[in-house]
Amino acid sequence: MVSTPQGDRPTLTSIFYLLAVNQLSRWHMIPSTELWHFYKGAPLELIIYHTETHHLQKHILGNDLDAGQILQAIVPGKAWQCARSLGAFSLMGCIVTPGFDFRDFQFVRDLPGHVLHFEGEMAALRHYL
Repeated sequence: MVSTPQGDRPTLTSIFYLLAVNQLSRWHMIPSTELWHFYKGAPLELIIYHTETHHLQKHILGNDLDAGQILQAIVPGKAWQCARSLGAFSLMGCIVTPGFDFRDFQFVRDLPGHVLHFEGEMAALRHYL
């Protein structure tokens, strides 16, 4: 266990995560750093938004490295994130440190003032809310 501003948390947690066709990982935020890694299936689009700098990152996780896909991506703590499979399914892994705890999980749609961020390039990503 480690102490965090949110209380004691596991040092690290790890899960398998499957997104099927037409499923979305909606905009959400956790205070911990998260490492996504690709296992199997179709590529996955992972979108990360840094609220303090208004910087938007898009990654395609998959095993076609020649096409520019990557095997893993880091989502910094407190950054907003969303994802979708680009095919029938994407099997991913997620490692979180300090470890994941549902008490820390927040959907962006529940955060005060979130709509102010969905202008310009972000406007096209509202459907992830």
